[in-house]
Amino acid sequence: MQHMLIAVTGMSPQVITETLYGINRRGDAWPNEIKVITTSKGRDKIWTALNDEGHLAGLCEMLGRPPLTLSQDDILVVPNAQGQEVEDARSVEDHEALADFIINTVRRFTANPNISIHASIAGGRKTMTFYLGYAMSLFGRHFDQLSHVLVSEPYENRSDFFYPTRESKILTPKHEQDTPPDAKNAIVTLADIPFVRQRSQLPKLVMQDLGERISYRELMNLINLADTPERIRVQLYPRSRRMVVHDDADKITVEMTFPNALVTSFYTLLAEASQEGNCSFYRTDRDEVTQAMAESLLTKVHEVLEVKPPRGTNAEALAQNLLQDEYMGLLQRVKIIERSLTPFAKGRGLDGDTFSNYCTPIRRMLEERLPSDLVQWLEPKQVYDGNEGNRLKNPGSAKNGAYGIPLPNPEQQIQIIYE
Repeated sequence: MQHMLIAVTGMSPQVITETLYGINRRGDAWPNEIKVITTSKGRDKIWTALNDEGHLAGLCEMLGRPPLTLSQDDILVVPNAQGQEVEDARSVEDHEALADFIINTVRRFTANPNISIHASIAGGRKTMTFYLGYAMSLFGRHFDQLSHVLVSEPYENRSDFFYPTRESKILTPKHEQDTPPDAKNAIVTLADIPFVRQRSQLPKLVMQDLGERISYRELMNLINLADTPERIRVQLYPRSRRMVVHDDADKITVEMTFPNALVTSFYTLLAEASQEGNCSFYRTDRDEVTQAMAESLLTKVHEVLEVKPPRGTNAEALAQNLLQDEYMGLLQRVKIIERSLTPFAKGRGLDGDTFSNYCTPIRRMLEERLPSDLVQWLEPKQVYDGNEGNRLKNPGSAKNGAYGIPLPNPEQQIQIIYE
């Protein structure tokens, strides 16, 4: 496995060599490469100190470690709101651009399972260190590390100190009356920072390249929305197989598409059941229940497809009606494959296995676009107990409960809207 040091710094390139010194002292894996996140002013300072003045090469030589190269491409300059390199982030818009840049930089590097990350928050503005630390919390894996570096007095924040030397190296005192400090006597300690890893809770889309389209603010709004589920709003567009999730202030909008019209109809049925307090949908193999659910589902499919159902319908007749040649082109357009209707046409009901086959793609669709804490309010779950039909305090906790959508207030007709 390769090892990468990622650091944020402004006008203090010393934090790079101090962190490397601490890594060596603690016996951690020596980096194969370095990435530094900074401003345009910081880039010039880093390049001069570490390359032109040779402090990076000098440290590696002193420690007997493999030499580390730092190219201009390894110094990542944060953009402003217009996408141009910044000398310093001053406006709110610049700070949002900075946040997006750091978050996406860490997301991109942690996407490689063959590279472990050691992230240092020892330098840079407070906002830069916060965003790097939080980016590690969002995307960091179990083998990634986060650290700060501690430097003893009077060596901290000195432009002429880069690491404790083996030989005596007298530095200029800050005040004439002070004893000149010797770099040999400095103590540099790497402080490990434990952090909560939230990677498994993020939408899968964020892990992909498309994740760059999601801003830091949008991601935070999505994550925080799960803590106030009463603010969740869902718009269902059954005929176009779409679902839009937003909040009550319309600051969040996430659109997704159901894989086919059968799954769309299944989800719409459960949403309607939740609004009506209908306890008719169970994961069961009891024939009379599975037949009734199949009839409800196929009736909803006819409604969504705007196909007139036959008279005196049962599930078998409804499925056979849809499988007529005249509807084959329509079924293809809405992604319904023939073999998904054939069991119904042969008299099979919506049994436990088939029920699960509809729940699974819904969950996958939601996990693709939403944090896991938000998914829990929108995926099909047991919402009512199996005896009294009362709403469960903890959806999904009943052994034989009736299914619905676990939003807290669907019956108020504001959390789920049909278009």
